[in-house]
Amino acid sequence: MKNHQSFENFLNEGKAVWTGIVITEGKNKLKDLAENYKQDIMDGWKMMANHATIKMGNVPEDYEFKLNDKVELLVTHIGWNDTAIAVKVKGIRTFNKVPHITLAFHPTKGKGGYNSNLITKWKDISNFKISEHIKEGTSSYPADEGKL
Repeated sequence: MKNHQSFENFLNEGKAVWTGIVITEGKNKLKDLAENYKQDIMDGWKMMANHATIKMGNVPEDYEFKLNDKVELLVTHIGWNDTAIAVKVKGIRTFNKVPHITLAFHPTKGKGGYNSNLITKWKDISNFKISEHIKEGTSSYPADEGKL
């Protein structure tokens, strides 16, 4: 799995650029969900669906979870704007206003995956769970090679 391997290169020791839940096992479920909403977004957007950011940098020592802990996330909503599409998740406290996983983003408008933080309209979906691990990234993570 090429993209998973490139992602692992970013998950090593050193000062964390970000801490998050790395999506591996649930990635296909998320990609399938994104495909169902393809008509609501533009062709050619960059697929992401690789992590849920907990915090930029390291999490505080008193955070409820530790690195490598496996956590269960409940995917509850899907939302989009003209630059990003994401799913809202429950099950972990993040430092984002809305805990989410960016599914895809516009390749030239805005600031990539960051734009999912600007989504304000969310639609209920059939809930499903994914269980993943907490990791730190020591560099910005590129989007997958895939496009919607």
